[in-house]
Amino acid sequence: MQEYNDKLQLLEIESSEYTKADTDYKTTISTVFALARRAREIFDSSEVDEKRQILNYLLQNSTLNRKTPCITMRSPFNLIFDLSYRPTGLPKLDAFRTVDWGKVESELQTLPHSIK
Repeated sequence: MQEYNDKLQLLEIESSEYTKADTDYKTTISTVFALARRAREIFDSSEVDEKRQILNYLLQNSTLNRKTPCITMRSPFNLIFDLSYRPTGLPKLDAFRTVDWGKVESELQTLPHSIK
Protein backbone atom coordinates (compact mmCIF):
# COMPACT_ATOMS: atom_id res chain seq x y z
CA MET A 1 0.00 0.00 0.00
CA GLN A 2 2.87 2.37 0.83
CA GLU A 3 4.39 1.77 -2.61
CA TYR A 4 1.14 2.84 -4.30
CA ASN A 5 0.84 5.88 -2.06
CA ASP A 6 4.40 6.89 -3.00
CA LYS A 7 3.63 6.46 -6.69
CA LEU A 8 0.42 8.46 -6.30
CA GLN A 9 2.30 11.24 -4.56
CA LEU A 10 4.89 11.34 -7.35
CA LEU A 11 2.14 11.49 -9.96
CA GLU A 12 0.47 14.36 -8.10
CA ILE A 13 3.77 16.25 -8.00
CA GLU A 14 4.32 15.68 -11.73
CA SER A 15 0.76 16.75 -12.48
CA SER A 16 1.26 19.92 -10.46
CA GLU A 17 4.50 20.69 -12.33
CA TYR A 18 2.80 20.17 -15.71
CA THR A 19 -0.08 22.42 -14.66
CA LYS A 20 2.37 25.13 -13.59
CA ALA A 21 4.32 24.78 -16.85
CA ASP A 22 1.09 25.06 -18.83
CA THR A 23 0.12 28.19 -16.92
CA ASP A 24 3.60 29.68 -17.41
CA TYR A 25 3.35 28.93 -21.13
CA LYS A 26 -0.03 30.68 -21.37
CA THR A 27 1.32 33.67 -19.48
CA THR A 28 4.34 33.88 -21.78
CA ILE A 29 2.19 33.65 -24.92
CA SER A 30 -0.17 36.29 -23.57
CA THR A 31 2.75 38.60 -22.82
CA VAL A 32 4.31 38.05 -26.26
CA PHE A 33 1.07 38.90 -28.03
CA ALA A 34 0.49 41.94 -25.82
CA LEU A 35 3.97 43.17 -26.76
CA ALA A 36 3.37 42.37 -30.42
CA ARG A 37 0.22 44.48 -30.41
CA ARG A 38 2.23 47.41 -29.05
CA ALA A 39 5.40 46.77 -31.09
CA ARG A 40 5.05 49.83 -33.31
CA GLU A 41 4.29 52.10 -30.36
CA ILE A 42 7.25 50.69 -28.40
CA PHE A 43 9.58 51.04 -31.38
CA ASP A 44 8.49 54.61 -32.17
CA SER A 45 8.94 55.74 -28.55
CA SER A 46 12.37 54.09 -28.19
CA GLU A 47 15.74 55.79 -28.29
CA VAL A 48 18.04 55.14 -31.26
CA ASP A 49 20.13 52.59 -29.34
CA GLU A 50 17.00 50.72 -28.24
CA LYS A 51 15.67 50.70 -31.80
CA ARG A 52 18.97 49.19 -32.93
CA GLN A 53 18.67 46.48 -30.28
CA ILE A 54 15.11 45.66 -31.34
CA LEU A 55 16.14 45.42 -35.00
CA ASN A 56 19.15 43.26 -34.12
CA TYR A 57 16.79 40.95 -32.24
CA LEU A 58 14.41 40.61 -35.20
CA LEU A 59 16.80 40.76 -38.15
CA GLN A 60 19.97 39.03 -39.30
CA ASN A 61 22.43 39.74 -42.09
CA SER A 62 20.67 42.92 -43.16
CA THR A 63 22.25 44.87 -45.99
CA LEU A 64 21.62 48.06 -47.91
CA ASN A 65 21.35 47.85 -51.72
CA ARG A 66 21.79 51.48 -52.76
CA LYS A 67 18.92 53.01 -50.79
CA THR A 68 16.84 49.85 -50.45
CA PRO A 69 17.17 47.80 -47.26
CA CYS A 70 17.46 44.03 -47.80
CA ILE A 71 16.45 42.23 -44.64
CA THR A 72 16.38 38.65 -43.42
CA MET A 73 14.35 37.94 -40.33
CA ARG A 74 15.57 35.64 -37.59
CA SER A 75 13.73 32.46 -36.74
CA PRO A 76 10.89 32.14 -35.67
CA PHE A 77 9.90 35.60 -36.93
CA ASN A 78 10.72 34.56 -40.50
CA LEU A 79 8.28 31.65 -40.28
CA ILE A 80 5.44 33.87 -39.13
CA PHE A 81 6.29 36.42 -41.81
CA ASP A 82 6.40 33.71 -44.50
CA LEU A 83 2.98 32.40 -43.47
CA SER A 84 1.41 35.70 -44.48
CA TYR A 85 2.54 35.15 -48.08
CA ARG A 86 1.38 31.54 -48.43
CA PRO A 87 -2.30 30.86 -49.09
CA THR A 88 -1.98 27.40 -47.53
CA GLY A 89 -0.62 28.95 -44.35
CA LEU A 90 -3.36 31.52 -44.00
CA PRO A 91 -5.77 29.32 -42.02
CA LYS A 92 -3.04 28.76 -39.43
CA LEU A 93 -2.22 32.45 -39.37
CA ASP A 94 -5.92 33.31 -39.08
CA ALA A 95 -6.19 30.93 -36.14
CA PHE A 96 -3.55 33.03 -34.34
CA ARG A 97 -5.20 36.28 -35.37
CA THR A 98 -8.65 35.30 -34.17
CA VAL A 99 -7.73 34.09 -30.69
CA ASP A 100 -9.28 36.43 -28.15
CA TRP A 101 -6.06 37.15 -26.23
CA GLY A 102 -7.88 39.58 -23.96
CA LYS A 103 -10.06 36.70 -22.84
CA VAL A 104 -7.00 34.49 -22.35
CA GLU A 105 -5.37 37.21 -20.22
CA SER A 106 -8.52 37.68 -18.12
CA GLU A 107 -8.83 33.90 -17.62
CA LEU A 108 -5.22 33.75 -16.48
CA GLN A 109 -5.91 36.47 -13.94
CA THR A 110 -8.79 34.46 -12.45
CA LEU A 111 -6.52 31.51 -11.67
CA PRO A 112 -5.84 30.90 -7.99
CA HIS A 113 -2.71 32.66 -6.77
CA SER A 114 -1.11 29.33 -5.80
CA ILE A 115 -1.19 28.23 -9.47
CA LYS A 116 0.34 31.46 -10.79
